[in-house]
Order: sequence, then structure tokens, then C-alpha cells
Amino acid sequence: MGRVLHRIKYPLQCSPFCDKYLGSLLVSRSDTDHSFVERCISREQFHSDITCSVNMYLTRRVLLFFIPMVVCFPYEDWTPDIGPPKDLLCNKNCTDDRCCSCFSRPTWELGLESLGNVYVEYTSLGKASAELIYYPTNSTYKRYQAIYTGQRLRSLPRNICDFKNLVKIDFTDNLIETIDEIHCLKQLDTLILAGNKIKRISNMTFMEMPDLRVLDLSNNSMKNLDANAFTGNMTNIFYVDFSNNVFETIDITNVMRENHLFCKMNFENALNGHFTNTNNITIDSDKRYNSGDISFTGCSMEEDMFSFLLKKDPHLIQYIPLMVPTGVYDLQNVTLTCDCNVALYLESNWKVITMIPTMSGLACSNQGNSTLDMNDPETYDRMICNIRINCPKFCTCIEQPTQWRIIVNCSFTEMQQMPMALPESAFLVELLMANNDVQRLEHRVYMHRLRILDLSDNGVNAIDSEVGKSLVSLSKLDLDKHNLKDLPKSFQLLDPNHVLLGDNGIECTCNNTWIGEWRERGTVHFLNPLFCENIRNGDSKTLVELAGPFLVDCDNSHINTVLTIILSTCLGLALISLTAAAVGSLFHLEIKLLLRKFRRKIVKDDGCTCKYDVFVSFDENDDDSRRFVMDYLLRILHSSNFTTFVPGRDMSVGNLWEEEIKVAVQQSRTFLCILSETYSKTESVWMRMEFKIAWKSNKAIEIINMDNVGTDDVGMSEIRAYLRLKCFISLTTRQDIFKQLIDYLGKPIKDLSDSHLDKNKE
Repeated sequence: MGRVLHRIKYPLQCSPFCDKYLGSLLVSRSDTDHSFVERCISREQFHSDITCSVNMYLTRRVLLFFIPMVVCFPYEDWTPDIGPPKDLLCNKNCTDDRCCSCFSRPTWELGLESLGNVYVEYTSLGKASAELIYYPTNSTYKRYQAIYTGQRLRSLPRNICDFKNLVKIDFTDNLIETIDEIHCLKQLDTLILAGNKIKRISNMTFMEMPDLRVLDLSNNSMKNLDANAFTGNMTNIFYVDFSNNVFETIDITNVMRENHLFCKMNFENALNGHFTNTNNITIDSDKRYNSGDISFTGCSMEEDMFSFLLKKDPHLIQYIPLMVPTGVYDLQNVTLTCDCNVALYLESNWKVITMIPTMSGLACSNQGNSTLDMNDPETYDRMICNIRINCPKFCTCIEQPTQWRIIVNCSFTEMQQMPMALPESAFLVELLMANNDVQRLEHRVYMHRLRILDLSDNGVNAIDSEVGKSLVSLSKLDLDKHNLKDLPKSFQLLDPNHVLLGDNGIECTCNNTWIGEWRERGTVHFLNPLFCENIRNGDSKTLVELAGPFLVDCDNSHINTVLTIILSTCLGLALISLTAAAVGSLFHLEIKLLLRKFRRKIVKDDGCTCKYDVFVSFDENDDDSRRFVMDYLLRILHSSNFTTFVPGRDMSVGNLWEEEIKVAVQQSRTFLCILSETYSKTESVWMRMEFKIAWKSNKAIEIINMDNVGTDDVGMSEIRAYLRLKCFISLTTRQDIFKQLIDYLGKPIKDLSDSHLDKNKE
């Protein structure tokens, strides 16, 4: 018999069970909704419960014995806080959105509304293409459903977008391959396409389908999903079933759903591959993740989604609690590639893992599908990674996180020197180099990361002096069967119990008595002896710690050493004195020049009573020099109130030129030499005399090098000193030479005189 619904117009108080007033009461002839309804009064309770008073109108056709059950309707309107609004009713027993995402139903699924049916009509039997039709054609239902299962439909009906009021589609067990046009059905609530041949879902397939609640794509042929395939801004699907597909990759955005409400995502037996992170998402502490159940039961993958994210960014470990589903994270019968990444995740997140009890069924595909026993320490030790980057040629490099180490095995590889580089890691390195031909232990930049260094059976005969300083993390250095004569003093920084030298000894001398003292301080174990090859006590070798009495000349050697040091020091001081004298003789002009410049900086010449600011010395026979001085230099100096003396222009007729030049130089504050190519070559008696007078008078001398003259082109040693020290203004540079010159000259004499007069007046 079909369900008969009667709406009671009067309130009913059901004190024994509901204890609440209801606006309406559903009376049903069937009892099929026990999991979603709250029973108030059964047939027997109706007779026995005298406290339940009912005021209602019953028609004559309805008798008490034909009412099998009286129930209180347990649903109410609900709008989720996250995602687009949905027209759903939620069970009143739910107290949060997570519960409502699982126990909410549309009105038509609760029997409060009937759905009309649309039917499939083939338009081409060969291609199995079809259209949807209403039947009867004059149907007036508000919502419709299309159910067509177990047929040979190869694609969605071509006019499906014309049926905007479809809320349910069930095309199970057909031959459909693509569903890209499905997003036109904005009111669709349930889409069941299990058992078809769909191969791919894009992130546009379910775009802007706000009412889509149930999606079943199980038992298809899908190999991959686009990132954010069903988590768009206007999409929030509560039930997603991708079980029994053939995924090779699943993007992490399809399982780490940000700020999306859902009840269950089912990937059972669907993944045989690994996760991807196309958009490089990271965990945001302000967002919510994974509100419902996630099942990967029966999958085979390289790592679960948590260890995948941690491998990309270990700092996410603090956000693991945000990523754990509030429902069930089901990994029953899952096989993982149990490598170093999985080991680090499992060991570091034990508290989180205890929140996921279904992880107990994990198995390791790379260990013969053996069950992953999380309580067995050896389980984690077997989780390793082979490293290829920076792994030396012919060597094997293994990372073992549970032991916090990288093992680099280069034994029996015929290597003749230490590797230049090792794999980068936060773990310490165990470098195994036994049975090779490494005769010298050379220093390498990675030595501070070495925990074990095995150089046994190499015949090592030399060790770099700084090796001991670098082996700061060492717990074992094996040099068995070495050919060493001595040890570097930097070994004093190591624990002697960590240095294994085997049966071969060293030569004990006065210079290495520290070795015995070092071993005594470290209380070396008797199973790790070190003997003196050159000292015997009878038929047996002498321990290094006991070699002192046999080294009788060590005291005299200390005296000789002290005398040698004193003699060497005296010879060194004598050599330094001779060198200083030679340098002073060779560069005495440069030294004088530097001292004069230093004196000019600390001793101001503001009170000078000189007549001229600048004495200009240049080769008057050189056209370029004369044009530069007369047309440019003097004009700039005069415009800045500087007074100048120019030989030839300012000398009196009939006077002795030598005497007048001497007086003019002495009455000038600065001697300015315009050094040209002709000036340096000719160095006439007058120009030489002018420069010599300025030098001997301790005048401030400035040189403008017009032709980039070098030291080899100048005869005067004083000018060469200026050139060697770069104490000149070069005309060949792009800098403002006149500004440099004026800055060097300072204030003109006239300005200084005026300032002195002002001070005297005050």
C-alpha cells in the first residue's frame, strides 16, 4: 500500500516521549523512516498512556485500529553557515552543521512533495543519443526526476538543459563518457552516474550548482581530477562517491576542502598512485578543513594526504590538528609506500594518529604488503629513502629519519680521495669509505655533519691539520690499518675513545707527547690501544701513554726550541728594520708628501698674509696649456675672488726673473702646476725652478694633469711622487675639475681679510 499522509490541524501533546507541542502531526500507514523520525506514541502506548490527551477531528472512515503509529515530525528548516544556501530540512536531533550535512533531506525525499517523472526517448539508436520528454506532456509538478538505469545511453540527453526543474538524475549502469554540460541544472540535488565510462571531471563540471547535495560517480574510468573539481564558490556537495575508479593522481584540494561542509567523501579502491598539489596550497589556521568522513579504504598510494603535505612543507606539522577530519579518516587496507617521509610523519604526529584509529589497517607496498605495526620500532627503521642529489658516484645514499641519519656507503668503490659533496639534510651523516685507496684525509666543508667516518683498510698516511676542528659531531672515526706517523694537534678537540686506530701504531717523539696526555685525559678504553712503533719494552711495543720515560732528550729539545725562537725573533726584527730603512729611502718623497697633506688638514691657514691665492705654473709655449689657463682657468678663479700670479704676464720688465719668481711663489698660498705632455718632457729651467721653490717652501701644491701624464714621462722625482700617490686633478675625467680645485683652495685671501676685519670691529 502506498503511503497515506494526514495533516492534523490541531496541536498534539505527547508527554511520554516528545513532551513538546507540534504544529502538525504525520500519521503514516508504513513504518519505513525509523532512522529519521522520533516516535511519540505506538499502538500499545496509545491505549495505556492516559496522560496523552488528543483533541482532533477524525473522519468516520479512519478508525483507531487502522492507525499503526503516531509520530512527531522531527525535521525543521535549516540553512548551512558555510557555502551556498540549500532548501533542506534538518533532523531536530542535530546540534551542528556537521550533523545536518548528513541528516538533512529535501521535502520531496521526506514525502512532503511528489516528483514528476521525465523519460528518455532515443533519437538515434546507432549512436544511442536521446532526449528527455515529459509524460504526460501536461504535467504540472514543481520538481521532476529522471531515472534511466541499466541501458546503453552514451551521453547525457541533448536537451537536458531545457529541464531546469530536475532535482534528481539516476543514470546508473549506462555508457556515458562525458558530463561537462551538467552544470546548467542549477536546481539539481542528486546526481547518480555510477557504473558508466566517465574518464575525467574538470573544475568547471559542477560550477555554480548550489543545490547539488549527492554525487555518485563510483565504478567509472576516471584517472585524474582537476584541482578544486567540486569545491567552487557556489558548490557544496555533502556526499561524494568516487569509489572503484582508477585514479593515478588526486589533487590535494579535492580532499583538503577549505571552508566546505560535507558528510562523506568515498575514495574506496579508487587510487593507485599519489597526491598532487597543483595550486601549491598551504594550511591556513583561519580556515576550516574536512568536516566529514573521508575513506581511502583499499587504496594503494605513496603516502597519505598528511605526510604528502608535510613532505612539501615540514612547518605544517603544527597545523595537523586542523587537517584531521572531524568524522572518520578511513585508511583500512590501504597500502602506502613506507619511505622516510611516511616515517617522519608517523613518528612526529603520534598524538594526531591516535585520533585516527582506522589507520591501524595500513600496509607497506614496498615491504611485501606487510601490515604497518605502529607499536614496533623496527617498522619505522625500515622506512628509508634513496637519495640521488649530491650522492657521490658509485655510492649509495639512504635517509633514515627514525635514526636521524643519512648513510653514504662508498665502500669498495676504489675511491682515492674524500667526496667533494654529500646530500644536504638536517640529519647527521654516516660516511662509509672502507676498503678504498684514500691515503690522505682531506678537509671538506661537510665534516661538521659527520657522525661516523669509516676509513678502515685505506692505508691513510696523512691528515689535514684542521680536520679535528671540523669533526664536531663525530662519534666514530675508524682509521684501522693506517700508515700514519703522527696525528694533527687538532685531534685534541676530539674524544680519544671515538678515534679507532687499530693495531698499527705511530712514531713517538718529543713533538707528539701530547697524544699520550690526550688519551690519558680521555680515559681511553683498553680495547682501543695505541702503540709507539719506534719504542719497545722488551719484545712488546710501548703504549703511547707510557712513552715519556723513553724520550730522554725532550727537556733539551725544549731549551733548543726556546733558543731557536729567540734567535728567529731577533733576526726577524733586524730584517724588518732593514726593510723599513729601504722603503723609507726609496719612497721618502711620498712619505713627505703624505705628511704635508696631513699637516694641511689639521693646521688651518686662515691667518695667511700672502699676496696671491694661486701661483700658476705652466708651459707657455704649449698652445693647449696657454689657452686652458688664459681662457678658462683664470676666468673661473677671478670670478670666485681668487688672486693669481702668472709668470710672463705679471713679471716686471727689467727685474731679475729668478728673484721675482721666488718672491711670487713665497707670497702665494697655493702653487698650481698645469702638467702637460710638453711640461713633463721639457721641464725648462724656469718651470723646474718654480716647482723646486714651492716644494722647498712647503707650499700647498696642486697639480692638474691635462694629458694624463704617467710617472715614466716625468723627470722630476717630486712630481713622480704626486703621480704615484694619485694626488692630482685629472682633466681626462668627467668630473668638474674647477669645483675640485676651488674646494681644495678654500676661501680666497680677500674673503679671509674681510672676516678678520669684521672680527676686529666686534
